[in-house]
Amino acid sequence: MPPSTYVPPPKLSPFSGVPAQKAGEVSFEAWVYEVKSLQKSGYSKSILAPIVRRSLRGDAALLTMHLGLDVSIEGIISKLEGRYGTVESGACLLQQFYNSKQKEKEKVADFGSRLETAVHRAEKRGGISKGAIDEALRVVFWMGLRDEKTKVAIRHQKDHVKDFDELVKLARMAEQEEMEQPAQSQSQLQTRTVKSFQQRVKPTRSNNNSNTNTANSTDKHPSEVEELKKKVAELTQKLQEFTANPQAHRQGPIPTPRNVVGNSNLPRQTFRVYREPIRCYRCLEEGHFARDCTNEVVCLKCGMKGHIAAGCRQNSTSNNLNEGGSLPDGGR
Repeated sequence: MPPSTYVPPPKLSPFSGVPAQKAGEVSFEAWVYEVKSLQKSGYSKSILAPIVRRSLRGDAALLTMHLGLDVSIEGIISKLEGRYGTVESGACLLQQFYNSKQKEKEKVADFGSRLETAVHRAEKRGGISKGAIDEALRVVFWMGLRDEKTKVAIRHQKDHVKDFDELVKLARMAEQEEMEQPAQSQSQLQTRTVKSFQQRVKPTRSNNNSNTNTANSTDKHPSEVEELKKKVAELTQKLQEFTANPQAHRQGPIPTPRNVVGNSNLPRQTFRVYREPIRCYRCLEEGHFARDCTNEVVCLKCGMKGHIAAGCRQNSTSNNLNEGGSLPDGGR
C-alpha cells in the first residue's frame, strides 16, 4: 500500500464587509471568486464549509452565524450577496464605466484595472455583452487618460493594437519614459554645472596675472586716480545736500498750480470780462434786442424817428447826434 501524502487545507482571503479594508482583506467580489474557484478545484463541501466560515470577519461573520451550522456555501454567498453585492442595474453600471477618468497621480495600470472591474460588473448585470467589452475598454481607456504627453506618444499605435491589454502596455511604456526624462535632464544639468565650474576654476591663474597687471597700471597713474576720487566725493556731497534741501538748489521760479497746463484738478484762473450795454438797432435804445423791440424805428444816419437809414435824406448825422453818440431829446 503506497504511503499517503498530506494535503494542506486551502486558504481563503478574509472578508469583513467594512469599506475601509484592513491588510489582507479583499472585496466581496474577490472573496466570492476565491470561493467558487475552490469549489471547482474538487474539494468536498465538508472541507470547504468551515474554511469559508473562518474567512469571514466582523459584520459578515455575524450575518452568517444566524444561519446556523448546517447552511450550505451557496446559502452563505446568497446571504452576503444581499448585503454586500452589487445592486445597481446593468445600465447604471455601464454609465459609471463610461464616465470613468484617470485620477490625479493614478498610474496607468491602476486605471486600466479599475476600468476592467467596472465593465465586468456591468456585464454580470446584463449591461454589456462579452463581445463588446474589449472595444469598450479601449475607447474609455483612451478617452480617460489624463496625461496628454502619453496620448501623443502612443497616438500612432493605438489603432493597430489587437486588444486592451496591449494598449495598456503601450501606455505604461510611455508613462515610464516620461518619468525617466526629468531624471535624465537633472543629471545632465548637474554635469553641465560641474563642467562650467571646472572651466571657471582653470583660468584663475591667468586672472591673477591680469589683476596684477591692472594693479601695476594703477600704480603708474596715481594722480589720475586721486583726481577721480575727489570728483566722486564732490558729487556725493552735492547729492546729499540736494537731497536734504532741494528747495535751496532749485533754479528758476517754482511753478504754481495755475501755470500748470493739463491738470483739471487744479483751480483755474478767473477773468472779468467787460461788455458794452445791450443796444437795440431798431430804436437805438439800451436794454433790449431788436427782435424784442416794440418802439418806433429810428434812423441810424440822422437819428430821427419814422424812417430807416436807406430812406434818409440827411447828409450827415453830426447835426442831430450829440458828442457821446446819443440821440437829442427832440429826436426821441
